[in-house]
Amino acid sequence: MIRKFKIILKPLLLLAALPAISHARDAEPQRWFQADMVVFVNQSSMNGAEQWPKISPHTIPANAIKLRSPDAPNSAPGINDLLSLHKQDRENAFPDLEREAFVSLPREAHVLLKQGNTIDAASDYKVISRMAWIMPLEDDSRSKPIKIRAYSNTGKPSLLEGSISISSSRFLHADVNLWYSELSREALSDQLMSVTNDADSENPQRMVNSKAKPDIRRDLQLVMDPSGTPMKITRNFQLRESRRIRNTRQIQYLDSPVLGVLIKLTPYDVPEVPLLPEIESSRQPEPILGLLPGLNLEG
Repeated sequence: MIRKFKIILKPLLLLAALPAISHARDAEPQRWFQADMVVFVNQSSMNGAEQWPKISPHTIPANAIKLRSPDAPNSAPGINDLLSLHKQDRENAFPDLEREAFVSLPREAHVLLKQGNTIDAASDYKVISRMAWIMPLEDDSRSKPIKIRAYSNTGKPSLLEGSISISSSRFLHADVNLWYSELSREALSDQLMSVTNDADSENPQRMVNSKAKPDIRRDLQLVMDPSGTPMKITRNFQLRESRRIRNTRQIQYLDSPVLGVLIKLTPYDVPEVPLLPEIESSRQPEPILGLLPGLNLEG
């Protein structure tokens, strides 16, 4: 009888322990990581030896977020407001780089700083984007995609666009989707001149008005440079890859004929918020009641 009772009791004890196990999982703290990413282009792929695919349109996910600038005020105060703040208040008005997620870290805080400099010094490669930020990540979750956009006007103009998202299940995963586009003003000028000439031949009155704006055909692949000048995409290349990260001590390398990417996820311990300094009562005057005009001491 006792043996039979033990057999019945054992499953009941296991069932009773399930809520405690579930609660323990819910109580697991978030894991934080510093994410570093270096994107570079293979210069030898620009000489025509590599066969680039046909130009195709691309979009960035609608829910992609842009890393905040470390110099952007949290509450966006005016310059006069910032100048009037005390030093400590002025520091608190800007993002806390050690504790706030999805803020672009300064270059000296990048983990892949040395690797990026080494690549940039090589004659066959050129770094076109460096990024680093800290972020929380829970198990069985995926972060929102991080928006990537880098314009270069050194030599031949180019534009890098895309996103990266980090997820965690059994292992960490990095999903990268990048588009590298070469841009040309000359090609755009030829297209616009052709459209303008066609329009002028059909409507001579347009030739009198030198300020008439040319019509831009919808089939042109156009982008705007930072100054607002439209430029034509002459060719583009996509790198899309998902990488499982088993070991955070290792640097992940994504390779393609045109683009190369270095990714590093480093565990990060968020420092505690420093405690306020203790106030020595002997040095502080006693508060004077009744300084505020709205204070009602008789109520």
